Amino acid sequence: MPLLNRKILCLDIGSSAIKWMVFDGKRRLLYDWGISETPEGWVKGGRIIEQCGVAQRINEVLRSSGGKPSGVLVSFFCPEMIIRTVMLPKLDPKELERVVKFEVEHLLSQGAEKYVTDYRVLGEVLQQGSVQVKVLIAAVPSEIVKGYLGLFKRLSLKPLALDFHGNCISRTVGLINKDSKGERQLVVDIGASTAAITIVERESPVFTRLIYISDTEQLFKDVCHSVEFFRTRSGSSIDTIVMAGGSSHLKELGSRLSSVLGIRVVSLSAELQPVFKGEFPREKAETFANVLGLALGDRKNKDRDINLLPEKYRDTREKRRAKGTKLAAAVLAGTTAAGAILLPLYYIDGLKSRSAVIRDEAAGWETIMEYIENMEDLRREMELRKNVYEMLKSQRREWSFMLDEIGRSVPDKVLLVSVSFVYPDGIKIIGEAPDYAAVARLAVILGQIEDIIAAEPVSIAASRKGTFDFELRCLLRGEADVY
Repeated sequence: MPLLNRKILCLDIGSSAIKWMVFDGKRRLLYDWGISETPEGWVKGGRIIEQCGVAQRINEVLRSSGGKPSGVLVSFFCPEMIIRTVMLPKLDPKELERVVKFEVEHLLSQGAEKYVTDYRVLGEVLQQGSVQVKVLIAAVPSEIVKGYLGLFKRLSLKPLALDFHGNCISRTVGLINKDSKGERQLVVDIGASTAAITIVERESPVFTRLIYISDTEQLFKDVCHSVEFFRTRSGSSIDTIVMAGGSSHLKELGSRLSSVLGIRVVSLSAELQPVFKGEFPREKAETFANVLGLALGDRKNKDRDINLLPEKYRDTREKRRAKGTKLAAAVLAGTTAAGAILLPLYYIDGLKSRSAVIRDEAAGWETIMEYIENMEDLRREMELRKNVYEMLKSQRREWSFMLDEIGRSVPDKVLLVSVSFVYPDGIKIIGEAPDYAAVARLAVILGQIEDIIAAEPVSIAASRKGTFDFELRCLLRGEADVY
């Protein structure tokens, strides 16, 4: 094995096959690629069920591709994964991270501690005279992530990143010339048992949904419903359709979607611009779209990538630098100690004493600053809770009237499960609806209530009962909004 091993293994572990690539990210050199089939039941819904068998298949890949890589990247998708795009005030990175953490706690009803989360800043938007940042939040149950970590440990592979299909395929679509693909693309990625629908804007996923495939006709309807929902919610159009995956129905489904939706299809294999040195047949681009996207990731830039590995596995480059700094400090300390033999003993003792005092003072100040920061966070949290209580207490009648207004606005066959206040100026509504159109109608009707500035769906997903579970967020009019 070379002294400097830059080989990276990219994996898309599906329910019927493992798609893989081995590449050198620094030199953009593709070494090898392929597909290894897996028996039914080894992987289900993004979860690794038969870890030993999957590990054996990957070991075969490693032997055929020339040995162990320096690290591994994985793309996956599962029904339990939560993907949201939220608008937040423009803040410095540290404050933004705190606000995102607060948003995650609101999104995850089962508790944020049971999930691994990460976020990506998609860009800035001017809304109502103020600059907002569009942030993509991704969360996956820790239990599922542990399955992948167990697999990597069994294989003695170093995990570098765990990404989701929509984010990876957005990078691959980014290789298509803008004149060909337009501003916004609908990507339909068809697997053996599921299909991932992603709407890509500026090389970023702004909408993503996972669908179980029962038959081609139902898949067609689900894709059309998703497009209708996105158009209604965002008011934006879609310029092109990009089909991906290994299904034999790709071309037929793409043509039918194009005809019904009035959106032209762009062929990924025909339009893909070469990005790696090495042999890779362009006609395989649809099949390897997610793995290609993994290889295109920018792991140096936190804002440009999602990594659903636990925190201790991230930022390995910085950890290596820190380790190198410690080693250099140790060498310097050793050199200084060797030179110090020539100094008088009393002078050495004086230096040791002064060093200990400075070290103790520094540790004390670090503890004090940490305590002050924790107390300040606690004070802000208590102040926030007090403000919420006082506001709800003072506006009891207005709040009751608002609930009555919302209740009267519910269309037929739509059931509201809960309506809750979100500090400082929002309402969260959770319910069930018969279809996408009913959710869209409810959002439009709520937006017409006098004290509601905007109502927007946050999530919608098919349930086992044949209905759709949804969550709406309403922005309330404050004193500053009254003209």
